[in-house]
Amino acid sequence: MLTRVKLLDSLRALAAAGFELYATEGTHRFLETNGIKSQLAHKVSEGKSPSVVDLVLGRVVGCVLNIPKRTADEATLTDGYHIRRSAADIGVPLVNDAELARLFVRTVLAHPREGLEARPLSDYMRR
Repeated sequence: MLTRVKLLDSLRALAAAGFELYATEGTHRFLETNGIKSQLAHKVSEGKSPSVVDLVLGRVVGCVLNIPKRTADEATLTDGYHIRRSAADIGVPLVNDAELARLFVRTVLAHPREGLEARPLSDYMRR
């Protein structure tokens, strides 16, 4: 829950900028409670469609924010693994740290969508 609270302003800003958000049930309810629209995506272990992995592999989502819980049960850990693995396998950007997610969102919103492109880290470093 603490991670969700940390990311609330960032997620609100993404939604306000017109990004479509997908979330699993608990996060979906949390966002709804806080006035942020999201589409429900199921965990693989639920056996329902669409699952988060379906959305990632189908390239419906352009980025995955999946911050693992340290105290999660085995099913949650396995679902998170499948989500992160599917993103990594097909090259969908994956952020798995709350602070990095906040910085990533701030960066995305600071630049026009058409102006974002992948570049080597060295392009961003001062010499």
